[in-house]
Amino acid sequence: MANFKAALEALVVGKLNHKSLSKQLDSVLNSSPKFANKMLSELDEVYGQKKLNDKQYSVLKDQIIKFRQAHASKTNKHPATQKQNTTEKTIAPDLLHEDDGELDATVIGGEEKTVIGGEEKTVIGGEEKTVIGGEEKTVIGGEEKTVIGGEEKTVIGGEEKTVIENTNSPPKTSTAGKTSATATATVAPNKTAAPTGENDGNYGPGSIIKQRFKLEKVLGIGGMGKVYKALDLLKAEAKDKKPYVAIKLLNEDFKDHPEAFISLQRESSRQQKLAHPNIATIYDFDRVGGPGTPVYITMELMEGMELKDFIRKKVRPKKGLPFEEAYEIIEQLGAGLTYAHELMLVHSDFKPGNAFLCNDGTVKTLDFGIARAVKNPITGEGEKTLFDPGKLGALTPAYASLEMLEGKEPDTRDDTYALACTAYELLTAKHPFNKLAANKAKENNLEPPEIKSLNKKQNRALKRGVAFHRADRSPTVEHFVDELAGKATWHKNPFVIAAAVLITLTLMLISPAMDYMHQRKIEGLVTEINQGDQQTIDEKLGEILLLDKTDQTTVADEAKNAIQNYFSDNVAFLIDANNDEYDFPAANKIIEEIGKFYPESQFLQRQTTLVTTSKKKIISDLNAQYVSALKDPQLINDTKNILTKIARIEPGHPLLEDPRPSNAYRLLALEKFDANQFATALELVKSGLATAKGDARLADLEKKILQAQRVAELESDLNIIKGQLSSLISFRDQQTVISELADLSPDSDLIQSLSIKFKPLLQKELGLIIKTGGRNDAEGLASNYSALMIAFQLNEKLTEVKLTHLTDDARKKEISRMTNSNINDIESALGNIDTDNQKWEIKLLRNIQELASLSKQDKSTDTKLIKYREQITNLYLDKAKQTLQEERFDAADGYVDTVERFAPGLEVLLDTRNAISSARDESERKAKVEANKSDFKIFTEANNIAEAEKLFEQLKADIPQTDTYITSEAPRLLADSYARLAQTNAEAKDYVAAFSLVTKGLELDLTNEMLRSLKDEYQAEANISELTELFKTSLTFPTDVRLKIDQIENYASATNSSAFRKNIASILAERIDTLKSKDENAAAGLAQTAARLFPASSVLASLKNELKLKPWEGLSAANAAIAAGKLTEASKLKENAAEKFGTHPQYISFTRLLDDKKKEAENIYKIYQQDMESAGEEYEKLKVAKSLLARAKSFWADSPEFGDAENKLNQLIAKVKPKPKPKIRAREQSIDAISGNTSDGASRVNWKPMESDSECTKRLAGYGKRAKAICFDMIHKSARGPLMVVIPNGDTYEKPFAIAKYEISVSDWSKYCILSGTCKPIKDKDKRNDPIRNISLQKAKDYASWLSERTGKIYRIPTKSEWEYAANAGGKQPKKDFNCRVSVNQKLIKGTGIVSVKSGKSNGWGLKNYVGNVQEWVMDEKALLVRGGAYTDAHSKCAISLEREHKGEGDEATGFRLIRENVG
Repeated sequence: MANFKAALEALVVGKLNHKSLSKQLDSVLNSSPKFANKMLSELDEVYGQKKLNDKQYSVLKDQIIKFRQAHASKTNKHPATQKQNTTEKTIAPDLLHEDDGELDATVIGGEEKTVIGGEEKTVIGGEEKTVIGGEEKTVIGGEEKTVIGGEEKTVIGGEEKTVIENTNSPPKTSTAGKTSATATATVAPNKTAAPTGENDGNYGPGSIIKQRFKLEKVLGIGGMGKVYKALDLLKAEAKDKKPYVAIKLLNEDFKDHPEAFISLQRESSRQQKLAHPNIATIYDFDRVGGPGTPVYITMELMEGMELKDFIRKKVRPKKGLPFEEAYEIIEQLGAGLTYAHELMLVHSDFKPGNAFLCNDGTVKTLDFGIARAVKNPITGEGEKTLFDPGKLGALTPAYASLEMLEGKEPDTRDDTYALACTAYELLTAKHPFNKLAANKAKENNLEPPEIKSLNKKQNRALKRGVAFHRADRSPTVEHFVDELAGKATWHKNPFVIAAAVLITLTLMLISPAMDYMHQRKIEGLVTEINQGDQQTIDEKLGEILLLDKTDQTTVADEAKNAIQNYFSDNVAFLIDANNDEYDFPAANKIIEEIGKFYPESQFLQRQTTLVTTSKKKIISDLNAQYVSALKDPQLINDTKNILTKIARIEPGHPLLEDPRPSNAYRLLALEKFDANQFATALELVKSGLATAKGDARLADLEKKILQAQRVAELESDLNIIKGQLSSLISFRDQQTVISELADLSPDSDLIQSLSIKFKPLLQKELGLIIKTGGRNDAEGLASNYSALMIAFQLNEKLTEVKLTHLTDDARKKEISRMTNSNINDIESALGNIDTDNQKWEIKLLRNIQELASLSKQDKSTDTKLIKYREQITNLYLDKAKQTLQEERFDAADGYVDTVERFAPGLEVLLDTRNAISSARDESERKAKVEANKSDFKIFTEANNIAEAEKLFEQLKADIPQTDTYITSEAPRLLADSYARLAQTNAEAKDYVAAFSLVTKGLELDLTNEMLRSLKDEYQAEANISELTELFKTSLTFPTDVRLKIDQIENYASATNSSAFRKNIASILAERIDTLKSKDENAAAGLAQTAARLFPASSVLASLKNELKLKPWEGLSAANAAIAAGKLTEASKLKENAAEKFGTHPQYISFTRLLDDKKKEAENIYKIYQQDMESAGEEYEKLKVAKSLLARAKSFWADSPEFGDAENKLNQLIAKVKPKPKPKIRAREQSIDAISGNTSDGASRVNWKPMESDSECTKRLAGYGKRAKAICFDMIHKSARGPLMVVIPNGDTYEKPFAIAKYEISVSDWSKYCILSGTCKPIKDKDKRNDPIRNISLQKAKDYASWLSERTGKIYRIPTKSEWEYAANAGGKQPKKDFNCRVSVNQKLIKGTGIVSVKSGKSNGWGLKNYVGNVQEWVMDEKALLVRGGAYTDAHSKCAISLEREHKGEGDEATGFRLIRENVG
């Protein structure tokens, strides 16, 4: 047989009988016990392949297990732990693997050993000791427990577990398991081993594993399984005093991860080798039955706490351990790791959480389950492992070396890095890089701050230990530990030894003369640098770099001041923004040069910080200028210079790609465009295009401005000769100008007014031709004036002229010819689409318009006309949508305007215009948000808190509150800025300001680790400053003094805390001694308080015992007065006792309480006085003020001032208390009823203004959309004046005013006529809600004057500004659905006439029909105007801004509304 597995195969096929195999198996096991585990594995493998039956498997396994139990000492020992005197070995080759090589079978001599139940017992001096894993252990009760922080913890196999019983809490994370050979119980030969009563696989308390371990209760739950307290039945039977073990039963997940399981087995065999007092031990690893059954591990128990908890609970409050105490722990940690490294194992996840501090002071390293084999130093090969720790989440980034994070091969120096981090924490209570991973710390150029209590060598050891690169790190853990202790370490470094030998040989060969010359050369170079100017130093720096490393270091050190001054002067010059030659990229190159001479130095760090901070500060200042310039048309061109400066400072800065300048130019140009300042607008656009070449939105705006500019020029020219256009010939002379204007602006007011003049002239000429002319005359008229008729949109009239004097067939033939001609032209145009060509558009529009006029002569063309219009509409709407997606809003609007010319009045046009408007608003909002985010980042990086806070408030207004930028990103940036500012203040020893900044930062980001770590430290230091001043002067102290002292004790450094206690005890003792002779009561009180605050001070305790405090007899009465709110009486008691008890602690405390009560009462009284001042004689406000006064009196009941104020207030309230209002009328009487009942209401002599049911008051301002907010004045006992809404005050108006909700209606006017008798009422009920028209401005003013006289209020026509302010409603506009002209197929579908004043939607303040229906009179300083447009205006033209001059004469399209001044 070649090996055991082959023997099993032979058994399966019948070539070998069971008896023969069993004999050979005994022979091999006796001669080579180390093969027991391997044979078990091979047996499981063959059984798992269903080749062996249950009986064969059970008998063979039972034979191997019995042997392993009886020979545990031989199967478990590793050669590294055995003694050297051995006997000759006997090996049975036929049962060994061919490639296994030799095995060392070692007989332990010189010491008597007894193996009992698989456990090695050693009798030493007559006392029996249990040796487990090579270490003597004593376990009390089979289980070690400790109470940590009030919670019972059990340490099992190096893991701290929380005791969990009958709970379904989520499992605590656990690392890969720890393994060894196991001692097992005998299995009956006729069945497979399985837990008693647990054949279903549900193991728990009560289950028995391997017929030996009874699970009693769950101790903890980990990621790999549960940990149980288990009774070893074998030991219990033997009456062992320590029958309990801990068993970790792995969960079912390992069945799904076979690679992890195999790796776990391999790693367990490694950990068996780690028998060391500073490494936790794992005893046992096996399956509960055959293949596929769960795996279990037995583990060592320990009593104490994890090192991470020790650091948190013991080290942090002390701000670090003294070196001697910390080093005792570090040394033991290093010993355990060194031992593992000697066996070529790297821990790979060393951290405080994987170290355990036992109660006896022993420190153990845990969790070698994921340890990895390091490469053999001779062969360069390492044992392959089947998993990487990182893949199982085993790496802890804060303690993992840079190489581990990068996935490189394991190295012992990885553990050195983790140990150095842990050592730093023990000494300072802080991680050297604030728990940042090595790669992040390296990116941020972090260096661990030096520890002041250590010497240079010790600090250097720590610095080398946490070096980012292996080559710079301490070569071994032992080297690091020795160097940290201050021991000589050079002799332990092989590289140093080799270098020493080389130096010795060199010194023996090189003559002393050469060494002398070299030394002189170095000294001369140092002298030249120290005495040289900038140019000399610049030249010599190059020479230094040509020297070897030792000489470079010598020169750089001995000429340090000159070289560093040279570098710092150059850096300062290059980062000075006031200097035209500043150059930050060059400054960064100097930083690189400094790194060559002084790597990892504080000087390098300072210069780097200086450059970085200066750059951020200058960019922040430039950004502030940049933002201001973007908003100011006078400064916007400065943005180019600002960006040029930023490019010089940081060539790749994001601001250089900022889209805001082009957008700012566009918005400023639009502002000027809306103000008709076309030249200025065009200049801004051209400047913008120079900055952002090819910007489509600017190009669109340029086109729009040029067109508007041309329209203005044409209108100006025509307005000059407008009065001279009185004949057709005069019109024809201006035909070119009029046609161009009509093409550019078909809805121009001037075109419409000229059309009105042109139409009668044309009609008159056509009439003459019809009466006296012929066909030639008609053709001549058409030829001469067709362009004008098209310009004035008289297409039907043009068709009529062209068909004049044609009848019957001739007429039909001409109609057909014209129709076909237009159809051909349209088809041709649609076959060669060129929507961006204005000539193409104009020609197509004329064809469509003429075809539309011909369709009235020939209805057969209607279908084609509809099809063409639909096709053209779709063309331009598609272009509009395309440009809308590109955010070219002006271009999109232009395409919609074109559609309206071809197919006016389409509903889809309103929707498209609204979509464009909404998209434009959203685009502007997004642009603003992104710009503010960019500025915010710049300001926070530069610690410009004031500007950053302003921007944050703007961002919160513009972004949803649930957005992650508002909830997380922005607060984090701002909090980081607060943290940096706090550190700056702390460096300046201004801890009060530093603590305030930290507090503000934490309000923004509670998770900010830096702020959280700084808060307690700064608070403690701030408390020291504050309390030192307090204890110098005060006799009594606030209640929070104790808390502040505790904060100092807990969070200040041990040195500062101790110095504070000593200093304050000295100050207080000196003050008490001084007071003794002057005021014994004051001294006694201060002594009592001081001793209570500082109980450790023997001096203060002595003074307390020496001095006795005499009581203040009047204290009870004084306190009773305060309790009753009689502060005046309490004040008198205080005055009476002042002379005798003024310095008494009880008196001082009482005085403080009395002052607080008075202050609170006076603060409330101040608010009452302010409310009284604003209340005037308003009853409701006076009642509110009264409640405030009552609250003030509850604090100070006997205040004479408060009493007088109460009497005056009660009198005023009684005076102004309103009478009960009459019930609100359900509805006013009809006009007919009023006209029949004017005897007591019409006479001006008898009438007196009466109170309104709904007065116009300030409280209604801005709520006009609500029915209850509509107000009015009474003009008759049964009639209301116009219904009004109150407009709120704002930037434009300091006081609110009322304005008519609706246009003045026929009903309003008729009431006036009836009650005044000055006009005839209109009693047609159908017209009652129509706007009143066809009255002159003077009559409207007469109506307003009558209303003023009738109501006692001031009514008038609104000014232009008032009307516009009310109409705009602060931007709260309804959907554009107003009564203006809309036509489809030249048929009006909207704007056919007036509609009810109550129709349509209200704006945000309640006004209706302010756009469309009738245009409304407004008063201007220079002229009478009408605003808003009328039903006769095109829908696309109607707007709040539509404005015309008016003569004040009555017409069909003009109405008005009134305003009322001085609302209550």
